[in-house]
Amino acid sequence: MCTIIRATWLKAHLENIKIPCIFSLQAMHILRPICHLSSLYLFGQQSWAPWILSLGMDVTSLKLYNESLLTAAEKTELAVRRINLLYYLVRSPAFHSVTHRRIQYFLTTVGNRIPFARTICQPLLDYIPEWQKIYAYTWS
Repeated sequence: MCTIIRATWLKAHLENIKIPCIFSLQAMHILRPICHLSSLYLFGQQSWAPWILSLGMDVTSLKLYNESLLTAAEKTELAVRRINLLYYLVRSPAFHSVTHRRIQYFLTTVGNRIPFARTICQPLLDYIPEWQKIYAYTWS
């Protein structure tokens, strides 16, 4: 009987804590674009500070969720957010410093080694910088 009362009390206590914690994590996720744009203004577009700040806020808000307390829809939303972390690879300055060279090397190698692959890889090489300019700062 005592164990049942403790378990019930603990469950009720965790339910009360869940709402403020999730609210603060959601607020962090919502404020991320504002913080990113503010740091872009302060540090400039080629600075790593806005990129690191935004990525840090995203990763922190994802890591602090207790997934055992979430509904199926909330778990699906977190899975989408984890996949959206890949967008950080195509945002400046990471794209210009790291990702672009690797994509260029991969497409050039594939285009040179596989017959007829150059017809696909060359247009991709030409359009990737344009796609990066257009889609890299789309906040999901």
